[in-house]
Amino acid sequence: HEKVKLPTSAVRNNVASLSDLTNVLANFAMLSGDNDSKAATGHSFLLDELLKIIPKLQYGMDVNPKFTCGITGYEYTQELACFESWHVKLVHGWLCDPTDESMVPLFQALGNKTYNELIEYVIQG
Repeated sequence: HEKVKLPTSAVRNNVASLSDLTNVLANFAMLSGDNDSKAATGHSFLLDELLKIIPKLQYGMDVNPKFTCGITGYEYTQELACFESWHVKLVHGWLCDPTDESMVPLFQALGNKTYNELIEYVIQG
């Protein structure tokens, strides 16, 4: 994998603009493609999603964890394409311990629901 490098001016001035970061991350994603044609098609799709998402990153990301599906349990959102393209494993610590007897009722109630599904459930009462 290629190393991510900021522009010389950003390093010299100790400041990277949003534009600098956007360009570096987009270039990294483009260079990290696969030579296999089937995989390249999938990479092209992810790259298209990524190029739409990168400008929005300054406002945050929509990630939707699943509490009972381990540290990598997420509902797929477009924002997760960023992590796939950059080969970064996204993990979270919002977990219930199924071996803790006191947590079993909570674990069963949560099931395979995502954060957003649980928020809707709470709002509906």
